[in-house]
Formats: sequence, structure tokens, C-alpha cells
Amino acid sequence: WLPFDNHDHTGLERLFAVGESLTEVQEAVELAVGWVSTASLSGITRELLASRSAFRRRLALAACAMHRVDPGAALPPALAQDEVPLRARALQTGGECARQDLLPACLSGLTDPDGHCRLQAARSALLLGERGAVLMDALYRMAGSLDATGDAAMFLFLKVAGPVQAVALMTLRLEEPRCLHAAIRDM
Repeated sequence: WLPFDNHDHTGLERLFAVGESLTEVQEAVELAVGWVSTASLSGITRELLASRSAFRRRLALAACAMHRVDPGAALPPALAQDEVPLRARALQTGGECARQDLLPACLSGLTDPDGHCRLQAARSALLLGERGAVLMDALYRMAGSLDATGDAAMFLFLKVAGPVQAVALMTLRLEEPRCLHAAIRDM
């Protein structure tokens, strides 16, 4: 937080270097930008959005999303990146910054090879007002997964599903012993 707030470029470079080399600290660095004031990020975010580093661009998108500042033209290219964490963050940012123009990309992201990207695409599509069958089917399929992505998808699905759809999913989850705890929790 301090290097951002103090515009300490040396400290920021050290922080970015550590984040780029140690994936286990990247989420902490990403969360730190949420604690920094929007004014303190001014200029820094612009530089990060133009960086060659996928981690730095992801950090800039996180800053924009957390402060509800549209990253502008830097967002659409990030949706097509090979780097999964950057693509997932771009999908998430699209919804959090209410980028209606990115709804088609979010719907396309429902078939992303990566589960986290599919989940962020679904979440953003919901935030952008989508409630169609394609999205609901994708959430239903994701909710059948026995991992954190499945639990998150189930939570989203149950928020927007009708009673008949919700009962069908809960019944399916209750029949799977490994899902019993999550199904009971989400009832």
C-alpha cells in the first residue's frame, strides 16, 4: 500500500518484481490497490495498463475495477490474452465497470478453456444484465463441478434462477455425496 500511496517508484518497482516472480503474492498485491486512494493511483495505473507485463496490466485492471474507473481501450485486448489470470481479471473488470459493449465477449467467455475465466465471464454477464438461457445453462453446468468454481457458480445460479431451476440443481447436488455439504449450505 505504501509505495502506491507515496508514489515511491523504487518501492513500486520492487513490489512489481516480487509479484511477477512469486505468484503466491500476486493476489495480495492486487488487493492492495483497493486500499489505495484513486488519487494515489493516478498516473501509475496508466503506466501499468501500457506495460508489457501481464501481471502489471492485471494489477491496473484490478485497480480500475476496485475504484470503478473504466480502463477504456486497454480492456478489450486483455480479454483475448493467453495469460489466464489477466484474461480472468479482464472478464471480471468488464462487469464491474459496467462495460455493456463487452457483453458479447463475456458470453463468448462462457466457453473459455479455463474454469475461472468461465466463472468470471458468467459473473460479468450477470452484472451486465444478462439472464438468457445460454448463460443459465453455462452456470448450471459449472455448478455441477466439484471445486470452488462449482460452488461459486451454484451461488450465482441460485441468485437468479427460478424456483424450478433451483430445485433441479439442488436435487442434483444432493444426490452427489461430495456436494452434500455445499448443497445444504446453499439451501
